[in-house]
Amino acid sequence: MRQEQDRPDEGPRCGECMAQLDHCHGTLIIHAEGSAECTSSECTMPFADRHLWVLDCAALLPECACAAEYQGALTA
Repeated sequence: MRQEQDRPDEGPRCGECMAQLDHCHGTLIIHAEGSAECTSSECTMPFADRHLWVLDCAALLPECACAAEYQGALTA
């Protein structure tokens, strides 16, 4: 059986995986009302400190519906 470091054909490795740190490879999306969701179906803990990429839902294209509702409430 080959060990992980013996696989040059698979490209770069995740440093956090190699260090066995708790993290997620998905992107965390923070919604206007405060909830969060991750793009990874394997993510069970949608917390910002576990994700390298964190986006506000207003940055999505097309924009998230809750961001538009929040903006409307602010300008009303």
